[in-house]
Amino acid sequence: MLARELKDLSRSQLQRFIRDGRVLVRRASPKSGAAEVIPTKAGFRVLEGDAITVTIPAPEAITPVAENLSIGVIYKDADLAVINKPAGMVVHPAVGHGRGTLVNALLHHLGKLSATGGGDRPGIVHRLDKGTSGVMVVARNDKTHRALAKQTGDPAFDPEPVTQADVDEWKTRVAAELDETFRQIEALQGDKLREQVAPLLAAREKLRARIKDTSVPLGQLAKTRYHGDLHMGQVLVAQDDFIIVDFEGEPGRSLEERRAKTCVMRDVAGMVRSFGYAHAAATRREAPPTEGRDTLLGDWERDAVHCFLQGYREATHGVSSVPGDDAAFRALLDFFVLEKALYELRYEVANRPDWVDIPLRGLMEVARA
Repeated sequence: MLARELKDLSRSQLQRFIRDGRVLVRRASPKSGAAEVIPTKAGFRVLEGDAITVTIPAPEAITPVAENLSIGVIYKDADLAVINKPAGMVVHPAVGHGRGTLVNALLHHLGKLSATGGGDRPGIVHRLDKGTSGVMVVARNDKTHRALAKQTGDPAFDPEPVTQADVDEWKTRVAAELDETFRQIEALQGDKLREQVAPLLAAREKLRARIKDTSVPLGQLAKTRYHGDLHMGQVLVAQDDFIIVDFEGEPGRSLEERRAKTCVMRDVAGMVRSFGYAHAAATRREAPPTEGRDTLLGDWERDAVHCFLQGYREATHGVSSVPGDDAAFRALLDFFVLEKALYELRYEVANRPDWVDIPLRGLMEVARA
């Protein structure tokens, strides 16, 4: 139940909170009626009327320290350095790996670094994954950091601030896609399909309200070019690295739409939805199902989404096209997950009616949120 309600926390985190006594249940005593506070443990049975309190610890402050680690310094001057990051080295400290990172090595080899990137990632202008080796530019002062991060001057690719007109256009388009999707499913033939879509038909106004109520932090968010059709099928594993392919956008949208700058959270939503498709594909592949399969696949999907979003948040810290506020990030993610699932449902109705249950599940999760 906790995993369902606290989607931003992994199951391992919740299990640790339970072990640490951070999950308590307030329950009325059957004898006196007075409220009792009960510590929980794994397998604890929650009763109707129980009030559950979860105390989430504050994130630990990370102050990187200098370490004499081997890195290749190709060039350095008073303003910047060019280094060769080895594969297997994490770029900056975070919870779980506070030592042994590139930042620890840079502090030893270069001394003072720019603070613009934040206290846990001084000097870092761009990031490479742990398993990736390559040349990186490191800023040694704040002025250089800002210069390296400035716009390119190419109007086709430079970020632009999101305006109220942009937000209104997003909402108008998704509301129109909602109406078109419902028009298509209302015209479906066959008792089985109509039975499958019945709960969604009843949730139409809830979804419309979610679109209308989405809040966007104007003045704090940039729109950019983006992939447009990002999902697990567009990510290739090459040895210990990843390659993203097929930047043509969704084939069902016009070229003008695919070239337009918009919110990169659309790509994040596409990846989140693809974990649901992977879950469903695994379910369809195995017949007959093994015991506990659905629980295991559900746990995998939840943990995969959590780890992806956590890694994305860390990698895009301070990036103007990604909301820095957690509530705004979640609101925009839900908005674009709704848009993506509507697109998926129309596609499945037209091409694979046996797969409509996958986007239906995603849409019902948005409606219930």
